[in-house]
Amino acid sequence: MPIKSGREYSRVRRIGVAHVIGALVASGAVAGLLVFNFTQHRDTNVALAKDWAINGPPCPSLTRAEFEAKGFKAPKSFDYDDLTMARKAGHASCSDIQQGGGKGMFHDQACQFTSPAALIITTKKGEFFYTPEVGQPATVYVHEGVPKCVLGGKFTLKGEG
Repeated sequence: MPIKSGREYSRVRRIGVAHVIGALVASGAVAGLLVFNFTQHRDTNVALAKDWAINGPPCPSLTRAEFEAKGFKAPKSFDYDDLTMARKAGHASCSDIQQGGGKGMFHDQACQFTSPAALIITTKKGEFFYTPEVGQPATVYVHEGVPKCVLGGKFTLKGEG
């Protein structure tokens, strides 16, 4: 293997340094764009998270066996992101909500139901069964594949065509 002269070695070294500097500049530009985008949407995300924040008692939950033994059914279903939401009755509205009250980098799913009566939430973590009272609105938050259902919600069909 021939030995590189000082001039050749210096040229190779300069090219290597230029590649490293180029990669650092590109990484910095991408990071800057991500931070800019995040800060531009932060106020909107915080307002959306506040609007979807429902504090209420937990929905009654059942095992699959209890749900089926009591004759509950949830024939109205839809897919949202990587979830399946099924309900007995009523209407639903869903949104992606940034974690941490709208300040986080990742999002959770949230769905509000006008009067579901029975809910089956299917995620990668399994099936979850809830039975809000008939006529009672409910809100479901899904964080890392685990749903949490609370009684209450703001979603109505008033004024919608």
